[in-house]
Amino acid sequence: MSDPLTRDQIRDRVQLAIERRLGVRAFAETSGPPPVHSSHERFRLSEDAEASRACLIEPAVNCIGCGYCRSYGH
Repeated sequence: MSDPLTRDQIRDRVQLAIERRLGVRAFAETSGPPPVHSSHERFRLSEDAEASRACLIEPAVNCIGCGYCRSYGH
């Protein structure tokens, strides 16, 4: 019978099994930043829009910085 596995060995085997099942690699092994879904990206606003305190969507109220106007709204 083989020696019992350590916690790190078990963790590594579980991680490999998950990666195989999902068809992905762990972020620690990839180079560069993790992929970003388009719904989380932010658009650049024009300089005059950034200087204004008014909300771009509802100009009657002050901007609260929610970012809805700079994204796809998700």
